[in-house]
Amino acid sequence: MKTIAFIESNASGHGLSSLAVARSLGYRVLFVCEDASFYRKFATGSGPDPLAKVDEIITAKNTYSAQSIHEAIGDRPIDGVIAFGDYHLIPAAEYAELRGLPHCNIDALRRGRRKDLMRSWLRDHGVPMPRFAVVDDPGVRSSPIGYPCIVKPVDDSGSVGIYRADDDGSFGEAIDAVLGLKVNRRGFRLANKAAVEQFLEGTEMSAEAIWTERGWQILGISGRRNAGPIGASEVSLTFPADVESDVAEAIYQRVHTWLATSGLDRGGAHVEFRVGADGPQLLEINPRLAGARLTELIKVASGFDPVAYVIAQAVGDRMPVPPCPLAPPQAATIEFLVSYQDGTLQDIDGIEAVMRMPFVKAAEITARTPMKVAPVLTNYDFLGYVLTVGPTPADSIRNARTALGELTLNIV
Repeated sequence: MKTIAFIESNASGHGLSSLAVARSLGYRVLFVCEDASFYRKFATGSGPDPLAKVDEIITAKNTYSAQSIHEAIGDRPIDGVIAFGDYHLIPAAEYAELRGLPHCNIDALRRGRRKDLMRSWLRDHGVPMPRFAVVDDPGVRSSPIGYPCIVKPVDDSGSVGIYRADDDGSFGEAIDAVLGLKVNRRGFRLANKAAVEQFLEGTEMSAEAIWTERGWQILGISGRRNAGPIGASEVSLTFPADVESDVAEAIYQRVHTWLATSGLDRGGAHVEFRVGADGPQLLEINPRLAGARLTELIKVASGFDPVAYVIAQAVGDRMPVPPCPLAPPQAATIEFLVSYQDGTLQDIDGIEAVMRMPFVKAAEITARTPMKVAPVLTNYDFLGYVLTVGPTPADSIRNARTALGELTLNIV
C-alpha cells in the first residue's frame, strides 16, 4: 500500500474530502498540520470528523517550512506529497524534492503563486498581457496604469482583498487596505505587494486543466456569476459553460499558450480570464485545481474526478484520461448561499425541501448560527450551497436558482 502525505488543507471545496478520495484509491493517508482542531470545527451538525479518513495525523511546528515538515514526518516511508491549498503548494513541493519524490517545477510554482511574477514571466516570453504594475510603497496614491484598475495582493486567494479603483481616492484606499494586511487568516505571511491590473471588460470564465504525459489537457470551460462591488467572489459556477464553439476554440488556444509558457508541469491548473472584444484576456493562473467545489461539478457532469487523478499522480500512479475537452452528458451548477445585507443570521429554513428536489445532487448549510453576516465580498462569506444538474448549462443554472430560492435566511 502506498502512502501519501497531505500538507494541510483548504477548509472548503475538495480540500478535506480529498482525504477520503485518497483512502478510496487504496492509499495510506498522513495528514501533516499545525493544529488538527482547526479542521475538526468544520464538521457540520452531528456529521463525522473531517479527519476520520486519516491514518495518521502528524503535527508540525511550521507547515510553511519544508524543513519543519521534514522534521515532523521523520523517516516514515512515503510515496507522494500533496497540498491542495494555495499557501502550502510550495512547501509541499520543496519537501517532496527533499525526499526525492514527484513534484512540480518549483521555480514555476513560485511564479504561479505570485500574480505579478507570472504576468511578468509571460510578458517577457512573448505572451501579450493586459497592463499591470506592482506597488509596494504605501505612499503611491495614483494608479501607475490608469483607471479603471484592479488592486489586489500578489499572493492571497479566495477573492480576498480585491478592489476596483476608478480614481485617485479609491486607489489610495485600495492600496492602504492591501498593503495594510501583513498576514492572512490562515497565518500566511503575505509578500506585502499590490498587483495593479487593467480592469478587463467582458465575461469572466475559467478553464480547468490537468497535467498529463502529453502536457496540459484542458478538461473544459467553466461559467460563473460573480457578486460583490466588483464581482470578485463567484456565487454561481457551472460546468461546462455555455460557450459557442468558435469562442471555445479561441479560449483553448489561448489557455494552452499561457500554460505551456508558464513552466508549470504537474497536478492541476485553474486559469481565470475574461472574454471581451480582444478575445480571452488573462486574469490569473492558479497552479492547482479549482476551489469552490468546481472539481465536484466536473465529476458530477462528466464522471471524471480530477481530484483522484491528481492524488494518483502525486504517488506516481496513472489514471486514464478521457478525451479532452470533456464532452459531459449533462451540466452541473453550484449556487452559493450568501447574504446581501448586514445583521445577525438566526437560522436558515428550507434545506429539507431542497434535498427532495430531483435535480439536486447535494446541498448543505455551512453557516453556524447565530452569526454576524454582511453583503458577500469573498469566498469566506458563503453560508451554504446547492448543487444541481440539467441536460444543458441553462437547465442546470435554472434548477440551481430554483433550489436556492427555497432557502430563507432569517436575519435580524
